[in-house]
Amino acid sequence: MNQSLRNSKIATFILFLAMSVQLALPAKLSAQVVGATLSGTVVDSTGGVIPNAEVAIKNVATGITRMTVTNGSGLYTVPNLQPGPYEITVAAGGFNTDVRNGITLNVGQELVLNFTVKQEWPCKRSKSTPKLQR
Repeated sequence: MNQSLRNSKIATFILFLAMSVQLALPAKLSAQVVGATLSGTVVDSTGGVIPNAEVAIKNVATGITRMTVTNGSGLYTVPNLQPGPYEITVAAGGFNTDVRNGITLNVGQELVLNFTVKQEWPCKRSKSTPKLQR
């Protein structure tokens, strides 16, 4: 009988310990957020999506650049960006390059930054103007 009383006390202690641990833990355990996420859509002036557009996200403070491309729906997402000031550049064949400066990201921020790129003119002007002959 002494052994069964001892086993009962041990079982009660283990049950008490398990309940204490369960109450001490938060209801939802989640990973600690240390970065920001930048996402958006790249479209042309008519609203058509631009797949495979290159998106460069440069941290101005560190000089580190992260690159990605838009998917078939013109969407891009770049997670885990360090907090700080950024310059975002979007380039796509046949379209003018779009640059955004002064973008500041904070810890845990989920910024949506959409771009509308303009189609390049069929012929570009050179920097020097040719002299006409008289």
